[in-house]
Parts: sequence; C-alpha cells; structure tokens
Amino acid sequence: MPIRDELFDDDLEASPHASEPQTPHKPFSQYLRETPPTPLTQGTKLALWVTGGLTILLFLASLLKMANK
Repeated sequence: MPIRDELFDDDLEASPHASEPQTPHKPFSQYLRETPPTPLTQGTKLALWVTGGLTILLFLASLLKMANK
C-alpha cells in the first residue's frame, strides 16, 4: 500500500476508466423534464422582499450621502 505524502495526488492511475472522458449519465434537458417546478413558500418570498427592500434603502442612503458631500 503506497503512502500518500502529497496534498493532491493524481488518482487517475487508480481509476479503471481514467482514459475515458467523464460525461453525465443523463442530458440536462432530461433532468429538467423529470424535475417538477415547485413554487416558493411564503417565508422565502417574504425574505427575498425584505432583502431587496434593505438593499434599495442602503443604495439610496449611499446616493444621498454622496450627494451631500
């Protein structure tokens, strides 16, 4: 059993299929078809609105601070 003394060892030699390119098992379009859309919960919507409101308030405050210099 070899001793690993490097931080990042190349494990390509240990892999039986190292020479073959790795591709996903399913195409992305198939994942999209199989995954149903789920609406956001009320709590998530509220959190996004609050975060957006705070961002706008901070942006306006920075504009006012720059205008008063």
